[in-house]
Amino acid sequence: MEAAHGAATPLDDKVKLDIAEEEEDGEIDPTHYHTIIGSLMYIALATRWDITYAVAALNQYNSRPFARHLTAAQRVVRYLKVMKDYRPRYNAAGPNTLIGYTDSE
Repeated sequence: MEAAHGAATPLDDKVKLDIAEEEEDGEIDPTHYHTIIGSLMYIALATRWDITYAVAALNQYNSRPFARHLTAAQRVVRYLKVMKDYRPRYNAAGPNTLIGYTDSE
């Protein structure tokens, strides 16, 4: 994946991940898929919250992954390649306040 081009978003909105069309895709080696998803889960939980939705969506297909799922997981890796220098920055001189918003009551 070092020579792969980057991706602007973690998931492609045109790709359907559902299993309804599984006859079109071939099954892949689940251990390779589990390794990628496990690594992405660790990254999502530890430092990169922006890929959490993509990783959770791909994790649903751990029991029977197909080629389209592997391609989507590789897209998340390509996204991380582009966004590796983007991270939260804290200003030591300014006030350290955390602001959060929610729509639930």
